[in-house]
Amino acid sequence: MIPDKQWVERYRNRLRRYEHLRLDFLKTKTTELANKIVVDEIRNEMEKAGVHRKIWESVVVESVNIDSNTGSIKINIHAEYFAESGFDVASAREFGTVDHFIQPLRYTMSIDRLAPDVADRYGLPKALSWIQNGVRRFSKGHWVSGLPRLNIIEKTIESKEVELQERINEEYENWKRVVLHS
Repeated sequence: MIPDKQWVERYRNRLRRYEHLRLDFLKTKTTELANKIVVDEIRNEMEKAGVHRKIWESVVVESVNIDSNTGSIKINIHAEYFAESGFDVASAREFGTVDHFIQPLRYTMSIDRLAPDVADRYGLPKALSWIQNGVRRFSKGHWVSGLPRLNIIEKTIESKEVELQERINEEYENWKRVVLHS
């Protein structure tokens, strides 16, 4: 069968549509699948490991970059949660910490020594406070043990990479078939 002019024109239009929509489809579908396959698993693992809710809720697909020359896809998955002091708590849970000293955020020795009532007037904290075994404890600063390296994000990405790749390829082939043969 020799294609007629109308068939050639329709096919050319389908090719244009395919080229025009291809990268948008890949970005959207990759983001959707990465959220479903990788991010949901990271959140589940973090929750199981006892990571604070504010940290595992912050895990997101930050960006999807597609190299149109090579066809490679780079997915950036991000978790961010900072304490009031600026300390990156999410990174500390993923990569661990060494033993370190903690103290009240706005506590300064000079204010306390020169005018003890100034700290009270301005509501500045003079000590850390927490409850341990039902007893309220206070400290002007103390050493705490470091956090172990959890590596949940890295391990999950490595374990889910092949599954994600297969699903993206499958979805892309289905979409391409529909667009080019409709």
